[in-house]
Amino acid sequence: MFVGNYGLDKGNLPHEVINFFRADNGQFYVYITPYGTISPNMDIEDLKAILFVHNVGNGLIEVVAKAELDESSTLFTQGIEVRLTDGSIKNKKKKEKYIADMAKENIQYGGITIQDIHSKNNVDNEIHVTMKAKTICFPKNPLFLTSKEELEDMEQRIFYISPKKISNQSMKAYYDENSDTATGYKKLLDIIENEQIWLSPDYVPNLREADITNDETSNNFFRIIGQQNNELIFSNMFYYLFSQYPGLLQKFASDILDTELSENYIIDREKHHMDLRLVDERNYIIIENKIKSLINGTEKESGELKKEADGKLASQLSKYYKIAEEEKGKRKIKAFLFMPDYSPIDISKYSCGDKYKIIRYKQIYDFFTAYMNNSDNPGANDPYLSEFIKALHKHTDNTDNEYRNELMNRLKNRIEECKFNGKE
Repeated sequence: MFVGNYGLDKGNLPHEVINFFRADNGQFYVYITPYGTISPNMDIEDLKAILFVHNVGNGLIEVVAKAELDESSTLFTQGIEVRLTDGSIKNKKKKEKYIADMAKENIQYGGITIQDIHSKNNVDNEIHVTMKAKTICFPKNPLFLTSKEELEDMEQRIFYISPKKISNQSMKAYYDENSDTATGYKKLLDIIENEQIWLSPDYVPNLREADITNDETSNNFFRIIGQQNNELIFSNMFYYLFSQYPGLLQKFASDILDTELSENYIIDREKHHMDLRLVDERNYIIIENKIKSLINGTEKESGELKKEADGKLASQLSKYYKIAEEEKGKRKIKAFLFMPDYSPIDISKYSCGDKYKIIRYKQIYDFFTAYMNNSDNPGANDPYLSEFIKALHKHTDNTDNEYRNELMNRLKNRIEECKFNGKE
């Protein structure tokens, strides 16, 4: 979902935003492809379900919803002809029939037809609905698919599907039981049919104003410059605030890192490639900051991932800890991993992973918010701090919904605009 640059233009409303709502008539309509086409190797009656996903990165995609299909499901198409190898034509339909079918459905959201909703797009050469589905469901908890077997983790709901790269350019793939995707098909079928994973379709709302809330934190400098997921920028901000305001760092160390820092500390950025390193007379502190990336530094030996003596994977975590052991002297080593609340990283697979304490961004966000609210604190009035706090907020949710929420607001605003112009 939401691939390419189409949605980056705020004059456009990506069509797949409708997948998060019921239409006014209570039916589920979904958007999949620009012209309503599906693989020429199957008919609509062959399709059991559609998983809607977006790319997380590093071999992971997140499942944000599923649509289940049955005999009542309908495929709408503009009539592109699919020619088979023998020259015959399959699924040939006329655009006039598509238009007639859409008019018969009378698909509206918030009292506005879907045609009027999209008529204001700067570019709109696509159909507005691909398919009518039986149901749409959201996962109860974050749910991921991966093409990297070492990342599979049932407790974290990360499922290994196949070595075939999932996050291709179109973010579209088919899995069936009679091809080289059969193994992945069986796993996907288990996921789709596992009722413990999914919320009831009743959780899918009709479009009401109460279902979409404006997020004031989304308007911040990090987002304007497109750096809201940049680990380097966030690490630089941690370094700036901690080095600029020693009192802030000492309180952060005490409240969040459970460490009392002396006044004679040294803070380094990228020392030995560590994101942050803090050293005083008693402590040697490693801080590794993560947003979208996973644990780096894994290597392969003879085709297998390299492991340390304890049988766990070698990575940047064990590398940094070994350096700390060599340099600590009489100091106590403390290692921390800053991660968004939605991050699925499982550090137990990595050597020295048990040496690192995970600090979630929600903890960090709450700390900085409380700190800023006391104007007597050093740096509390720093304008960079307030912008940083807003940027942190998007990483405090269990799912990274920032882009989805923005588009849902665009849909709401488009409906209100149409009503204002008398299109009711």
